[in-house]
Amino acid sequence: FRRVLFRSWLVDPRNPLTYRVMANRLWLWHFGRGIVATPSDFGSGGALPTHPMLLDWLAGKLREHGGSLKAVHRLILNSETYCQTSRVSPDALGFQNDADNDLLWKQNPRRLAAEAIRDSILAVSGKLNISAGGPGFEDFEYTDAYAPIYQYIVPDDPTLWRRSIYRYVVRTTPNAFLTTLDCPDPAVLTPKRLTTTTPLQSLALFNNEFLIRQSQY
Repeated sequence: FRRVLFRSWLVDPRNPLTYRVMANRLWLWHFGRGIVATPSDFGSGGALPTHPMLLDWLAGKLREHGGSLKAVHRLILNSETYCQTSRVSPDALGFQNDADNDLLWKQNPRRLAAEAIRDSILAVSGKLNISAGGPGFEDFEYTDAYAPIYQYIVPDDPTLWRRSIYRYVVRTTPNAFLTTLDCPDPAVLTPKRLTTTTPLQSLALFNNEFLIRQSQY
């Protein structure tokens, strides 16, 4: 009974907190940083919003559209703020003291996510399978032992060249190539991905068997 009441309170239109948290997560996805820099902590121990009125406005729009994420995605992507370049123009010299870009005077440069890098490699080689819908693909061999064993294979088949959104994710055995490119551990909640720069990333993009075969194609 308590769980039912909690779920009802969580999605009740009169509760603004859920919409504010989700709107902040959407902003974080597109800008690399949320309006509240601590997406999992909106309490007194977390960061203050840089643009509280904007956050409330986005939360209101999310509620007006019945919780439609697509509607808020469209609002953000069509905004002048999102369409800005990440390059520093001479007209923006007055903002040089805002190193963290709190005032959103330019776009935040960001790297491609690990899954997007994989899909881009397939697209460049001409092997990306853009078929939509249906079951996901498994790029591993499964052995039913005392503890299940997942052994990743080189995806060298059209059925394994689908977009990463259709990839079957094994929580207990992350893919080493994607992990090297900062793909988060699927067994752990990750509100914001880490961005690292390591020699292993360069070596993986040179020597990984998947990269070698796609380069041949």
